[in-house]
Formats: sequence, structure tokens, C-alpha cells
Amino acid sequence: MLKAKPDRVAWMSQHSLPLILIAFVALASIYSYVTPIFEGPDEIWHFAFADHLASGGGLPIFDINQPATFLRDGAHPPLYYWLVAAVIAPIDRSDFPDQFQFNLASPKITPGGQSDRPDLLIHTAREDFPYHMTTLAVHLARLISIALGVLTIIGVWKVAHQLLPDSARLAISATALVAFVPQFVYGLAMINNDALAAAAATWTLFALLQLMRDRSMRWAMISGALLGITLLSKIGMIAILPLPVLALLVEGTHRGGAEAQRNTKLGRLAAEWLKSRQWKKILINGAIIYIIAFAIAGWWYVRNWTLYADPLAWKQWQALTGLGRIPPTLGDFVGEMLGMFGTFWVDFSLRLDRVLWPIFGLLILVALLGLIRRAARHFWPLLNWPGVVIVSVWFSLLLAVGLRYALTVYDVHGRLFYPALAMIGVVLVLGLSGWKEIVGRRLIFGAIGGLFVFNWIVPFWIIQPAYAHPIVSALPVGVTQTSIGFGDVELIGYQLKNDRVESGDAIEVQTYWRSSASNSHATTALTGIVSLIQPDGTVIDHGDQVLGTDAYPSWAWQPNEIVATEFLIQAESNVTLAADVRLSVRGESAQLISSPAGAAIDLGRIVVKNDRACQIDQSVDAAFGGSIKLIGYKVEQSNVVGEPSRVILCWQSIKLTAIDYTVFVHVLDNQGGLITSDAQPLDGNYPTSAWAAGEQIEDSHPLPAVIDLVIKRVSVGLYRLDTGERLTINGSNATEFQLTSGK
Repeated sequence: MLKAKPDRVAWMSQHSLPLILIAFVALASIYSYVTPIFEGPDEIWHFAFADHLASGGGLPIFDINQPATFLRDGAHPPLYYWLVAAVIAPIDRSDFPDQFQFNLASPKITPGGQSDRPDLLIHTAREDFPYHMTTLAVHLARLISIALGVLTIIGVWKVAHQLLPDSARLAISATALVAFVPQFVYGLAMINNDALAAAAATWTLFALLQLMRDRSMRWAMISGALLGITLLSKIGMIAILPLPVLALLVEGTHRGGAEAQRNTKLGRLAAEWLKSRQWKKILINGAIIYIIAFAIAGWWYVRNWTLYADPLAWKQWQALTGLGRIPPTLGDFVGEMLGMFGTFWVDFSLRLDRVLWPIFGLLILVALLGLIRRAARHFWPLLNWPGVVIVSVWFSLLLAVGLRYALTVYDVHGRLFYPALAMIGVVLVLGLSGWKEIVGRRLIFGAIGGLFVFNWIVPFWIIQPAYAHPIVSALPVGVTQTSIGFGDVELIGYQLKNDRVESGDAIEVQTYWRSSASNSHATTALTGIVSLIQPDGTVIDHGDQVLGTDAYPSWAWQPNEIVATEFLIQAESNVTLAADVRLSVRGESAQLISSPAGAAIDLGRIVVKNDRACQIDQSVDAAFGGSIKLIGYKVEQSNVVGEPSRVILCWQSIKLTAIDYTVFVHVLDNQGGLITSDAQPLDGNYPTSAWAAGEQIEDSHPLPAVIDLVIKRVSVGLYRLDTGERLTINGSNATEFQLTSGK
């Protein structure tokens, strides 16, 4: 029994790396499955270049004055794209790019676009499993990135062991920490040349550390080959060029200094170092490294120099990507540095870094405090300090590249630091373990476990809902079912979320649609228009919405799908009124599409309330028909020529009624003349059938402009327009209520 724990620890130590790799592959595969194709960072441009190569196209030559935007990534070194091209070449990709349409409503595609959807493209059924044609090619290409991610993690583990030679536990912890960085897992599940850059640079670091340890020609040759591969992975990897010579100098100086430690004078130390012939070994190994690297990658940079007088083709790349910028202000620069930090941890092409970066900032803060605690106590595990110098310089070089990018391009992403994951992991684990032993272990375990769980949550709780199509399996309960065709689509249900709203609030109208059989060849995105119209015909407001969404328009719908579309309309009114909700549909032009029920159909009535107290002079209590009560009034006698006098009535609904009653106002003037003003409440804009029990309604009735009008008596009442039947007052036979008496 006593051996159980040591055996378990030994088993975990032996199998921890395979378990990390299995978990990484599983997580990355899930990210690949749930993220629609071409939604990864610049994924469509990476694929376009690989597709160009797979189709037999050679390396493109760019004209800065006529950028070939679709091959914008053709300015990058081509090794990653050749790998992808070799895998996708046998697959039929004839549907690319014609059958893949950008979401033009996205502000990332069209400046000023108003879509709030993250979709860069419109995703159709051709992307569904089982995969075929271009969709299959994309998912196979993503597997290349995942495989390179596996190589990167193994490389991180090897480098961590080199830096922490006596602490296998810390080395594997550093590996696990960076292996489960959410954006790294997501990023290496997409088509992206950062995958090759991360793997090649990490293994170059390992080879240089090995070379520093044994100075063998074999590792010099391996370092040169890996350096060449790194230089062919991505433009920014040119920053790695000084690293081999630095590694040789640091180790040579370290060895020479160790042999001459008894000499206290710097000059004598240097002389002893020169006598030790370390410099000859440095020159030989350095020459081997750079000659092999140049043999592998030099042709690319020579080609660029020949074509563009620039070994990096930097101006061509900027012209292709359109990333030239105005130099940032200090505030912009600080914000972009925070963005670069945040996008290293989380982004998922959804810009979650803006929300979640403080969480990962807290992790860094805890690790930083742990490092300070270690430094104060001089409590360090055995470290390969020359190796630490090398990986630190490599991180600094990448940071310099990032700062350079930030001054010349917009929105620098944290994936730039994938090639320095080994250094990041080691520093994090040294910091987290710098607290008390038990606390440090819990911090490391908690960080790894938290990142792992977060990676399981993100695909299903964040990414999948963000790109989900507005499809429902069946009409929800409470929906009014119908069947009205508008060209290629059919309205099969609708629901007004509320039948009464306050003025200024939004009215929600949910509609449900289905494509017709003729929709298979449609290419136009239909737009629905929901209007809020007063009974007198005045349009209060209207809302336009692409049926479905901008990212899933009607032409992309599949047969039998029920597609939901929500409309929001602002209801603004100075008075309470009832308005009709009307729906119409238009195609690509402004012309409305007719339905069997007409160009516009009524979906129901909405009451827009503007609660305000009745302005009255006299209070009364007269109940009409037991359903409507007159509780006050005000007579405004006009003394201005051309301005009508008014009778303002304050009604109160006693109970609901289905009848729209008409109000009559009969005015007797001092000459015996009778003036009438009959109308439904609020000029017909708030009929009595829309009144809610208990509410009060101020109802103004202007009188015809009569010169020198003197009102003697006013009688009011309610009647049915269709039959002329009047409502009686307070259970009596009286049907007219007298408001005033003559003067």
C-alpha cells in the first residue's frame, strides 16, 4: 500500500507528455470541427495561396501598384503552403472560390458594415459533414496545423528539460501550461503558417541548446537545417538569425570563463579563452549553421532581393494586406499592447481578449510575484543559465518584431509569440512554483486544470453559438401559424412578443420562414420589412432585416429548415395609440414581392403607451354601457381667429370591449347652432377595443373654427358606428352627458 503513491507519481511522470498530446489533439480537433471553415485568422488567404500552389501555379510575383489581394499571403515564405498544397492537391477543389461568398455586411469585409455577426463568410450546407471538395481540403489542411502543434509541444518539453535539467516536474508543468493556452490550441486547429513557425523555431531552440552543451558538428548541422526551415516559415522569423551566433558566443564565453576562473583580470581571462581555441569551434559551427540555413532558405530571400530589392518583400506584403497605418498615439499603442497580450491567450476571431484578458493578466501577476519572491530569497532550482539567456533573447527579438509591427500595421496579434512558448512556459512555472511548495503546486495544477476546462467549454458554449444558424426544429408554442408565400420563401409563423409597450421601447416581432422548392437556384438575399402604422396611415417606424441573418440569407437555406428572423422596431409616440404591425418582403431591388395576401400582411396590433395624466378642469363619474367611464373633461374656448376650440375628455376603461365605439361631441352655441365632432378616440388612433381595463385615456376633439363661437352646452356620448346604437349612462335610458351649460 505504501508504494501506491510513488507508483502513481512514476506512472504520471512517464505518461504525462502522451496524455498532454492526446488532450491537445482532442481539443484542437473539436475547435476545427465547430469553427466554420475560413473563419480562422486570415484562413481563407492562407488556403488561397496553398490552393494556388496545389493547382500548379508558381510563386507569385507582385506589383506594389496592382496588389493581387487573393494571394496576399503569397508574400510569406512558402514552406507551410507547400506542405498544405501537397495534402490538398488530389482533392477536387473546383468549387473554390466561386461557391464561397463573403458576408458583405461584416465590417471586417466591408468598411461601415453593420452586421453584428462574427461570420466573415456565408456558410452553406456544402460545409456539412461528411466533408467533400474544398471543405474536405480545408479540414485536411487543418490537420497539418494540428500535427505541427504536436511537434511544437514536444519541442517545448525538450527545451524545458534543457532549461530545468534537474526538475522533470517543472518541465512537464511548463509544457502543459502552454499546450493548453486556449488561443494556441484554437490557432493551431486552423490553417495558419504560425503553426510551422512555432514548431520550427521551438526545435531550432532545442538544437541550439544541445549544440551549446556538446558543441558537436552534428548538432550544428541540425541547427542549420532547422534554422533554414524556420526562415522559410514566416516573414517575421527573420528575427531568429542572430540567435545561433549568440548561442555559440554565450556558451563559448561561459566555458572559457569557467576554465579561467582563477584569473581575476579581464584581459587575462580573454587571453585564456583565446588560447582555449573556443573561438575556432565557434567559427566552424557558426559557418556550418549559416551555410546550411542559407542552402535551405537563402534562395527565397535572394529571389525577393532580385525582384523587389528587398529580401523580405516587406512593402509588397503591406500593399497586399492593406496594413499600412498612421503612426499610433501613445494611448493607441498601449491599447494595442494590451490587445497583443490578450490575443495571445484568447480571441477565437471573436475578440474575447477585450473581455477576458484581465483573467490571464491575474495569472501573469501571480507568476511575477512568485519570481520576485524567488529572487528575494535566492531560491532557484538548478537552471541552465546560458540557455535561459538564449530563450530570453529570442523572446525579446519577437517582442521587437511585435513593436515594429505595431508601428506599421494595425491590430498585432499575440500568436506572434507562439515560437517562444518554451520560454513563456518555463517563466510561468518558475513564478507559480515560487510560492510555498504546497501553494505553488496548487497554483500550477489550478492553472493547468483551468486552462484545460476552459478549452472544453469554449467550442460548445462560445464558438458554436456565435456561428449558429437561426434554425429551429419546430415552431415554438404560442406562434401564430400561417402559410404565405413571398417568392422563394414562405412565412409559416409569427409572434408579437408584446401587445403593449411603453413609448421608446422596442417592439419584438419574431417570424419563421421556410424556403420554397424553387429556392434551389436563388441567389438574392431577401429582406423583410416590418412597419408600425397608425390607423390613420402614419408610419411610426419600421425595421429592415435580412431574412435569416446577414450570414445565413434566404438563398443559403435548405429544404424543410425553419429559419427564425427577429425584427426590432422603436415605438415612439407622444400619446397612447394602437398601431398595426405589417410585414412585407423585398428582393435585391426596392420593389416589394407580392404574396397571395398582398404586398403587405397584417401581423397584429400593438398598443404604444405614453402614460400621462389627463388635463381636466371638471371631474365627473358617468359610466357608459358599464364598460367605459367619463371621469373628467376640459373645454378650451379659443379666442384666436382660425384656431379651433377643443373639448378634452378623460375616459377610463372599466372592462375590455371588443367593439370600437365612436365618440360624439355635440356643441350648442349661443345662436342656437349645433356643431358636431364625431370620431373614434384620438382621431381613430386608439380605438376602444385596444383599451386595457383600468387605464385612462385623454381624448381631444377639436371643433370647427367658427368666428366668435360662444359655447353654451356640450353633450357627449358613445355609439356603434355600424348600427348607430348608443351606450346608456349609469344604467338609465340617457345616452348624452351634458358637460357645460350656457353662459
